[in-house]
Amino acid sequence: MEWWWLGAVVVTAAAPVAWGVSLLTLPGVWLLLLVSVGTKLVVGWALGAQLISWQTLALCAGLAALSECLELIVSAATARRAGASRAGMLGATIGGIVGAIVMAPLLFPVTAVIGGVAGAGAGAYLAEAGVARAEPSVRRRVALAAAVGQSLAVVLKLGTCVGVSVALVVAAWR
Repeated sequence: MEWWWLGAVVVTAAAPVAWGVSLLTLPGVWLLLLVSVGTKLVVGWALGAQLISWQTLALCAGLAALSECLELIVSAATARRAGASRAGMLGATIGGIVGAIVMAPLLFPVTAVIGGVAGAGAGAYLAEAGVARAEPSVRRRVALAAAVGQSLAVVLKLGTCVGVSVALVVAAWR
């Protein structure tokens, strides 16, 4: 009897979980890749079936790595373009993660995204005020840019996660 489809169900069930993790600005696509590799190994070992090819997994890992790099570049570039210091850029990154995690339980996933965007702005503002000692107008401009950058980063990260999950689910079921 063929049981390979159980592996396909595991990969399919992991996809929406990965989307939620990505909305928290955490590495959801890497979680999905880890589940996919583990499922491939278990299905291959236990059943002798090939669920997802190594080429597909490598391509998806490459896309995930590119997305992570672009996420950092997009959020840092928008804040830097507005005049952020290194402290402001770091504050935006940390604030985005903390804001998403703190706000997530309220009305997931909407509040996770809102918390991440607000946290990025607040983190940049506080870092510019406390460490960089920037003027209030600079703080506001950097905070707004950090929030916009975080918004773009969430869209980019979620889009990559959805694209990779579609590729892996299709590969698992073929």
